[in-house]
Amino acid sequence: MKLMKCAKIRGGGVDNCGIMQLCNFGIAQLRFAALVLASICVAFISIEADAAVWTGNAGNGSMKDGGNWQGGTAPASGDALDFSAITTATTLAADFGDSREFGAVTMGSGIITFTGSLAATSFSDTGKLVLGTNATVT
Repeated sequence: MKLMKCAKIRGGGVDNCGIMQLCNFGIAQLRFAALVLASICVAFISIEADAAVWTGNAGNGSMKDGGNWQGGTAPASGDALDFSAITTATTLAADFGDSREFGAVTMGSGIITFTGSLAATSFSDTGKLVLGTNATVT
């Protein structure tokens, strides 16, 4: 990097060095902000990749049964739910016994009837959602 002497800009009384230092400071700040933003995006993508995926392997339709979920663990509050493996009409019991609010719910090609209470931030296809007796979805 070449160093130069400060020189007054004609008519303005501002020196070149002050302008260059201000520009360098601004570029450093922008680089740091871009790095922070990129880190946040990567973290967000990693979080979204950890959705609870329904397998139905336990065969009982219970959403609290870890045997029905990939990895063997029932979803916790805030988890996204992925029912994309459901391709036929299916009844699922939202039988957690506590108040849980989930992230986005991805529906499969089958129609899902939920019994119990299920709260989620969004549903991918509400045309395939049926509420059972005394069921609520918020």
